[in-house]
Amino acid sequence: PLRAQNVPIYNGKVVHPYKRVTVPDLVQYRVGSVGSRPAVLKAAVDTVLSGSKVKCDPGSHLDSVIEGNADLPLRALATKISGASCVVEGRTYHLQSTFTPNSAIKANDLVVSMMERRPLLLEWKGAVYVLYGMVYDEHLYDTGAQHNFIRQLLLIDPRYSGNRRFLTFDPQKDNFAEIAGIATVNVAGQ
Repeated sequence: PLRAQNVPIYNGKVVHPYKRVTVPDLVQYRVGSVGSRPAVLKAAVDTVLSGSKVKCDPGSHLDSVIEGNADLPLRALATKISGASCVVEGRTYHLQSTFTPNSAIKANDLVVSMMERRPLLLEWKGAVYVLYGMVYDEHLYDTGAQHNFIRQLLLIDPRYSGNRRFLTFDPQKDNFAEIAGIATVNVAGQ
């Protein structure tokens, strides 16, 4: 059966397949492919913060936190970033960061984050990327429940420029177990 808008209804649910959501207007900071891990991490964090229209001044406390902890996995780095300060045009802001391990990642939370213009850091195979969007199927049930199913995660690799910097994680082809987790980074109070 179909609704008036030609949206299929299956067993008490409406399915909107292949929906796409991205964080618009991100400033995509990058380092060269030969960049050091601290430089790559700084570029990734700067890109995530640009979603909140924040650009930390060079030499902010955040830079030293990243430089001193660049060898840590994202889980530990997120803990170190939380509470770091960031100076923006002479004004000091404090950052918050939370880490969600692979086993606790929920598609619905990712969709909300993208809709609220909050890109995320994502660790996949030991490398850190910016999660800036996704393609998903939205399932709306007649009970009022909603579930989203990930088709693709849209990533930015801060090591590269041009089209090479954009890549896609496809759960049908890629191993979701290779994603260690995701981290938020934002200005406290935002």
